[in-house]
Amino acid sequence: MNPYLLADIDKHGLDNFTVYVFTKVVINRSDTLKVRKATLRKVEQSYMDMYPTELMYNNIKAES
Repeated sequence: MNPYLLADIDKHGLDNFTVYVFTKVVINRSDTLKVRKATLRKVEQSYMDMYPTELMYNNIKAES
């Protein structure tokens, strides 16, 4: 959980936040959990790299 995001949701209310789905990622069920997580982190990081860090709640770099 992200404590900064949760605190802002408590402060401003969930109705004041918008969620956008940027892409759909297909994960192979035969892949290990480690591989599936790495795949998702890389996709997430590619989108995070498009925006200034100070505008995001999830600001950690994905592991290569």
